[in-house]
Amino acid sequence: MSSPPENADENADEETQNREIPTHIISTEILSETQNRGIPTDVILTEILPRLPANSLLRLKWVCKEWQLFISSTKFIINHALHPNSLSSRSVLFIDPYTSLTAFDFGDSGNVRIIKFGRYSTTNPIFLIGSCNGLVLLICSHAQTGLVLSPSFLLNYGFDYRVYNPVLQLDIVIPQPLGFVLRSDHFAAQDCSFGFGSVSTHDCLEFFIVAVNIRMGNVAVFESSTRRWVIMHTLRRNLPILFQDAWYVHSGTLVNEALHWGVTVGMNLRCIAVFDLVSRRRIKFMKLPYAYFGEPDCPDIVRSAFSLCRINDRLCAWAYYNGGYVVDMWMLKEYDVWESWTRLFCYDLRCEYWNFFGLTKAREVMMFHFNWLVLIDFSRVPLVSRPLYFGHQVTAVNYVQSLVSPYTVFLYGEQNG
Repeated sequence: MSSPPENADENADEETQNREIPTHIISTEILSETQNRGIPTDVILTEILPRLPANSLLRLKWVCKEWQLFISSTKFIINHALHPNSLSSRSVLFIDPYTSLTAFDFGDSGNVRIIKFGRYSTTNPIFLIGSCNGLVLLICSHAQTGLVLSPSFLLNYGFDYRVYNPVLQLDIVIPQPLGFVLRSDHFAAQDCSFGFGSVSTHDCLEFFIVAVNIRMGNVAVFESSTRRWVIMHTLRRNLPILFQDAWYVHSGTLVNEALHWGVTVGMNLRCIAVFDLVSRRRIKFMKLPYAYFGEPDCPDIVRSAFSLCRINDRLCAWAYYNGGYVVDMWMLKEYDVWESWTRLFCYDLRCEYWNFFGLTKAREVMMFHFNWLVLIDFSRVPLVSRPLYFGHQVTAVNYVQSLVSPYTVFLYGEQNG
């Protein structure tokens, strides 16, 4: 078995959404009391409330009309979505074989919270692609449940995209682009992939759905502000590239307003394909921490040589060794600076894990297996792990709650403050 190199170091309506809410109508008594205690009103409205999870804010929406108008205002929604260090910023969203969605908040490892959002569909197979600023991208197969025996067959039946906010229980349907054929010629569907992300300013959010047919060299991008698809040719056709992971295992990893995929070019060149959502011009390539990152590719349709993830908002890459049990994890501490790749850990985990997420306050790493989440403290010898059992899940993605409405963003254009 190969091993890592020893010297490789380290449904608010549109009118409500756009109303400005005077601060004096929001819990005047509470604001007065807190002001007497030295907390300015603007700190409460712009710093404290935006840190609360969306479901906590929604629990109070029927207390008074003014509160509902306030949390439904575009200004507050944008501030809440873009506010750093939200209490729910360390969260993972899962989907099970019956399309039930569940979120786990793990920032405080001593108080892991479970939020059940319920079942999304009872008639069609649903696949979870990604999440960004509280919105979730799902793929809904046109086949009936039970007909898609393997996710790799999904593209043969046709599908559409669903943008969904689990907290608001709102979704919209985005059809496939006309003339963009997305059928896989690869037995594991590793020549096609997807991504979901957004670009933000201080008062604006714009979302993008991305579909990639890497063999054809084409990328299709749906822009929320224009509500239309743009198809661009970004790579030479029939370039010998394959995604390291099938799209239903890992889709594009969103970091720094760009989507990232692990790819193999030709027989041996392993690297990271990057599609920048700001420029949206072409796919470029980034280097991995070292050459021959991970074990050589094999005809195993489940496991790849390496994969990508996002840990605490930084791009990470991990290589598999010893049949997938040994994980060599690296973090790109300064984006697009190769010298900043830093090894986080390299351990035999004694089973395969399919994704890694953020760190808790106690510096434990959250990891995903089909039947459990596990928090592992890599600073202790031997390793200390705490599994959280929850039954079989299909996919897991990084997630943060928000009040962003897919209706507002995708039907009325970008959500502006």
